[in-house]
Amino acid sequence: MRLKFNNVNIVESADIKLDGLTVIAGENGCGKSTVGKLLFSSVKAISNLGPVKQNYKQELLNKYVDSLYKRLPVAVYRHKNPQFDKVFPFPPYKLVNTFMKIYDDELLEDEVKKARYREITSEMQMVVNSMEDLTPRIKRLIAGDLKDILVCVEKTDDFAAVFETEMKYLIESEFMNKICSFGTEASYVSLELDDKNAQVDFHLQNDDVVQGVAIKGDLSQSLRDATYIESSLYIHLLDSLLASSTFREMPKQGRSLLLRGMIPVHIKDIAEKIYAAKYVHEDEVQELKIDDKGAFVFKGRSLYYEKEGVLYSPINVASGLKSFGLIQLLLETNAINENKILIWDEPENHLHPKWQITLASILVELAKDGIPILISTHSPYFVQGIRYSAARHEMEKYVNYYLAEKEEGNSLAVIKDVTKDLNQIFMKLAAPLNSIMNVSEVRRKKLEEQ
Repeated sequence: MRLKFNNVNIVESADIKLDGLTVIAGENGCGKSTVGKLLFSSVKAISNLGPVKQNYKQELLNKYVDSLYKRLPVAVYRHKNPQFDKVFPFPPYKLVNTFMKIYDDELLEDEVKKARYREITSEMQMVVNSMEDLTPRIKRLIAGDLKDILVCVEKTDDFAAVFETEMKYLIESEFMNKICSFGTEASYVSLELDDKNAQVDFHLQNDDVVQGVAIKGDLSQSLRDATYIESSLYIHLLDSLLASSTFREMPKQGRSLLLRGMIPVHIKDIAEKIYAAKYVHEDEVQELKIDDKGAFVFKGRSLYYEKEGVLYSPINVASGLKSFGLIQLLLETNAINENKILIWDEPENHLHPKWQITLASILVELAKDGIPILISTHSPYFVQGIRYSAARHEMEKYVNYYLAEKEEGNSLAVIKDVTKDLNQIFMKLAAPLNSIMNVSEVRRKKLEEQ
């Protein structure tokens, strides 16, 4: 698998192989997280293509209608605008039902159906245009929602069109509609899948997908999911995360729930995967692969860390243990496997160097078992841990190393392949420590100044 792109966020260019375990090292602010979010978004968009069936169409339509309604100050306009109730029925599922009733009518020809879809969305757009309190940006986003609804009901069998609408929502969620590099005219993304004949390419301009999407080959055999880990603290924040909404969702139980927090798709996604461990049989629970044996388990609806028969609340468990716990829970629920990539942003966070090396070894073992993994890091301990474990497990040819850095005079970063010269990584990561090692020299200079 291969991910190539240019002018995305803070990254000018990247060409990254993903054929086992991929490591991207570098300082903060050099685009490591950009790679992870872009890969997560692209794989998620592909996985959402799915078999095109009626229930899938309705599921997509629910997403797009929910996105539309969450942008509207319904409580205000239902009473101010006499046309509002007519074209924006409440709750939103009534609008979905209207579209699906037309779609299911076997007596109507396709052109008649399309005309009715367009009539409904045109009326909605006219009402939106008349709402003086809506900002131009919100009106533009609503216009995009209406376009996506049309794509859904008219062209769900067009995988490129579906990918485009899915990618737009993920860009809104993961990049807050700021994905193109500042000052650049256009961006380009290409994801080549395991089968080199399967590939998806798309262009970005003004933080939006443009010029259509090109899909080559059969994507059905590609990666089926992606999990993006940003923090091990998700475990003790689980209840709060599950109660939050994503940017692509609208609360189903009333507008008052809009007061709840909004979180990116990747955070809600992993929260739901952790909660799925509630249904894992106790015989399938795995111990953590570190010296401090134990495991995270559900008792009722609550998650605990269990060790030697004692239950501990996750908030009272070391943050480092939570990192190992995430792997345990994701494996138990089959959230990561040979068809589901794991993306981990700085997994060494919260870990003592000894545990960094242990986690590095576990990740190499998972890659050896066939699980595709992408990690970003700024820890020389962690990089060396990967390097050592890869040699020990005969995995060196399946581990690729990249360095993200900004060249002098360039505000954008370049991600380059340094697999054959890891000294570039170690020199970059060790430089801050080397600059403060010579304490004797500092003392000598102080004495001279006196």
